[in-house]
Amino acid sequence: LERRGCKKIQLQEMPLKSRQSILGTYARYHVNTFHLTQNQIKTVMENKGSSHPLYLRILLNSMRTLAGLACIPDLIVSQLLDHVKDVQSVDELLFIVLELCEKDVEMNVDGSDKGLLPRILSLLYVSHKGLSADEIFECVQTIPGYNVSTEHKRAVLVILKDICMVVEVNGIIHMENEAIRRVVWQQYIC
Repeated sequence: LERRGCKKIQLQEMPLKSRQSILGTYARYHVNTFHLTQNQIKTVMENKGSSHPLYLRILLNSMRTLAGLACIPDLIVSQLLDHVKDVQSVDELLFIVLELCEKDVEMNVDGSDKGLLPRILSLLYVSHKGLSADEIFECVQTIPGYNVSTEHKRAVLVILKDICMVVEVNGIIHMENEAIRRVVWQQYIC
């Protein structure tokens, strides 16, 4: 967008009351997925990073998504909050969240799905016009010894949509968020 001459919009920090309202509403709406204790709410509110709208969105979506994929939802939410309690930047948060997501996606006891999420994110990063879900999984299936089940596909697509904020247009999945692109580049491609 910069190359096209579009203006850059700098988001201001969200006030504490706005963050509390967003977190409270989000937690109530997703009460069947995860529960937050008062200490956990306080941890999120005291974190300076939560004043950044993208940070808060990624954190909240991560709690919901990871809880939905986990066997013990409240445990994974606690682990996530412990990992990010001192993390203030969006990029650092994404590094941690993607690492936790990798573990949730790797389900096969024999390790035949090791590195599945990084490979998919790398594919999306290097695809200039995006890929369909079928193309993504066909590419991964060409890796010798890889076994990707329907459960893997479901988990990956949820992570792509909820955490990586990919955009799907006419069945083509694009990675358009600059923070996500930056972290994928640094963590998986460089």
